[in-house]
Amino acid sequence: MTREKITAEILDVIAQYSEVPGDELLAAESLEELVDSMARIEIIFELEDRYDVEITDEEALGIRTVDDIIDCVERRLKGAA
Repeated sequence: MTREKITAEILDVIAQYSEVPGDELLAAESLEELVDSMARIEIIFELEDRYDVEITDEEALGIRTVDDIIDCVERRLKGAA
């Protein structure tokens, strides 16, 4: 799966929890500006289910931006391959 496809899918998921449409989300945008802490947890759970990966608590705590989530999921997918 390409980074572009992963990015598009993750932006769609985040947009479901944010008031900002997916096509307007910036990869470097702070998640704290987009969603509350409960929504961040729900996004992580949804991505774990969607991609069949596990994001550790330590990784989740380090996720600050949209780009951080994309990087994390991409690493996990490469590790599962």
